[in-house]
Amino acid sequence: MEKITDCFRTEVSFGLSYANHEWDNSFLEPRAEDFLREVRLQRINPLGIQKRTPYPRMGTKQGESVAFVFENEDFEVRWCHLPKIVYKMILDGLYPDWERVYERIAG
Repeated sequence: MEKITDCFRTEVSFGLSYANHEWDNSFLEPRAEDFLREVRLQRINPLGIQKRTPYPRMGTKQGESVAFVFENEDFEVRWCHLPKIVYKMILDGLYPDWERVYERIAG
């Protein structure tokens, strides 16, 4: 298992805001292998998952997504909405105990 995948088991607490929100979340792939490939290509350093987002994703209610927190190639802490359904799919591809991890962080 790659170290980079530890971010999905790591709950973080950062001062997230509109100012450090990343609109380009094209690297968020529901299949774990595709996600890891995209992270490498875009030179993203995943930090972890934050349960609460400062505001809901457009067209959704608060609580339907978590924040995927990362450092970009300029070492700035950024975040983007990660829909909970996609988070579940990624976890399912990485960990046999994914349901427990999900409940601990996002449940």
